[in-house]
Amino acid sequence: MVTEIQAFPIGGVISTAYKASLAVVGVCVFIVFLLAGLSYIIPEKFRPQFMSNPVQMMQDAVIGTIILFSAYLILNTINPELVGVGVK
Repeated sequence: MVTEIQAFPIGGVISTAYKASLAVVGVCVFIVFLLAGLSYIIPEKFRPQFMSNPVQMMQDAVIGTIILFSAYLILNTINPELVGVGVK
C-alpha cells in the first residue's frame, strides 16, 4: 500500500504565526505603555521594582514594535503571501 505524502504548507504556518504575533505584541505594547504611564503618576517610593524606569519601559516597547515591523518588511520582500497580503 502506497500512501501519498502531502506538502506541508510552511507559508501558511508562517503567516498564521505572524498574525498571532501582531496581536500579542499589540496587546503587550498597550499594557507596557499603560504601566509606564501609571508609573509617572505613582510616587517613586510606592512604585514596584519593575516600574522603576518608565522611560526605558516605553523605549523597549517601541523597539520591540520596530523589530516586529522590520520582520514584516523582510517577510514581505521574500514572499508577500507569508504575511497574509492577498491570501484568502
